[in-house]
Amino acid sequence: MQARLKWPGGLTQNATGKNAGRLGATAAAKDLGGRLLLLCIVLLTAAALLGGMPDKALASSVSAGAGVQLSAAPPAPALETYAALHNHNQSGKPGAESPSLGSLAVSAALIVSRAAFYFSTLLAAGLPFLMILFKRGDEQQPLLRRLDSLRQTSIKALLLATLTYIFLHSITIAQSVGGGDSWLRVFTETSLGKVWIAQLVLALLGFFALSLAIPGRIVWAAGLLVTESLNGHAAAAELKTGAIGFDFVHLLCSSLWASGVIALLVLWRKERKETGHFAERFAGIAWLTILLLVVSGIGMIILLAPSWHYLLYTSWGQWLIGKACLVVAVAATGYALRRRAKARLMPRGSLLKLDGLLMASIIAIASLFTFIGPASSGEPYKHHQMGESFHYTLEVTPNAAGPNKAELIVWLPEADGKPQEISLTFQAGRYSGGKAVTAKLKELPAPASHLEFPGFTAFYYESEGFVLPVPTGWSASLEVLTLEGERIQRSADLDNNEQ
Repeated sequence: MQARLKWPGGLTQNATGKNAGRLGATAAAKDLGGRLLLLCIVLLTAAALLGGMPDKALASSVSAGAGVQLSAAPPAPALETYAALHNHNQSGKPGAESPSLGSLAVSAALIVSRAAFYFSTLLAAGLPFLMILFKRGDEQQPLLRRLDSLRQTSIKALLLATLTYIFLHSITIAQSVGGGDSWLRVFTETSLGKVWIAQLVLALLGFFALSLAIPGRIVWAAGLLVTESLNGHAAAAELKTGAIGFDFVHLLCSSLWASGVIALLVLWRKERKETGHFAERFAGIAWLTILLLVVSGIGMIILLAPSWHYLLYTSWGQWLIGKACLVVAVAATGYALRRRAKARLMPRGSLLKLDGLLMASIIAIASLFTFIGPASSGEPYKHHQMGESFHYTLEVTPNAAGPNKAELIVWLPEADGKPQEISLTFQAGRYSGGKAVTAKLKELPAPASHLEFPGFTAFYYESEGFVLPVPTGWSASLEVLTLEGERIQRSADLDNNEQ
């Protein structure tokens, strides 16, 4: 038998009273939802428009962790470079490679501290927005007291998580470039360190924000989200303005959704009779946050990923696909909860716990994105080989899983003329049954800087966009058919980069 809620204010279950109760309970949610939709549409439109524009003006001020210096004094290159790699690692492997702190335990600590910081930021920033749903009337005092208590707890958790996160990550960077005074220089000479200082200051100001009116709390929460958007891959993108705009919308919607789920779980345990009241109002904006999360996420993918192939062939893409699957599950769970809220039925505990588990999983994956980037790792391959009657130079970039580019120059005796046919294929020899990848070569004028050999003619070819589905173990096979019918074959191992 399904339990129906007894709502405050003596609302009855007849048609008139039920409709009036729904209108009163969802008016604030619709108002906030409308404002949120308008704000996000404006931000998404601006991000889409600015995403295709150069960012000369912004490049010097928002390139947090991207290797761009913000202070007048030039930093030590190794320190700034490592700070950038640490926060926007393109290797596809969690954590930065550190000579002294490269153990699995330390890497796990870095990831866990990042996840805790990310979660506490979303919770602390989302609650001020969420509480706009409720007016401070007598009927809502128990609910507001519980949300106020949760907000105070979130500020304490934010400060603790911020201190832990910044300490562990800054020490890792400092020790990786020699220790000594490097730890202080992380904060004074790198853009990443300056963003950390801003985040720490905002965490401390959170206790002051507790006593502010709603507009002050909103400004503080927005500041948290802005600094976090400057601390991600968006700030290291080529088109920073659009990427940061999409990232801010993504974080805003994430904070609303995550804080709402946590509030539901807390109310379910502490103030169960208020759970339905909160769920009905939260359901009014939950669907909107999920929709905008998807739209802003797609926008960031378009600006960050060089090609859609990177979704399939990089760790970043594979984790992103996993996250997308979890978002689909969240949408299904949210739909079930919304149906019960609209029917004024108490939310099922199993659905709330499932929603909380999905949220924790998504936040954990999002935290990993700090350590893995959309660009595939690899060392560009360049090889030149001389022969009595045939020379060639082969370059492959980035020489990694995903889309690659090949540049080929062949030299044939002047008397032989232009080749009849030329082919370049790649085979992953260590993977039995692997299908060879053929690079479609296009002949172009030889570059002015190419080598010249007396008595030989150079022919230049290029191929773009051929996809290597696995990261290593590739060999290249070159076959040239001359005008006289001679077939010349050469091979090279792309793992042995002998330039």
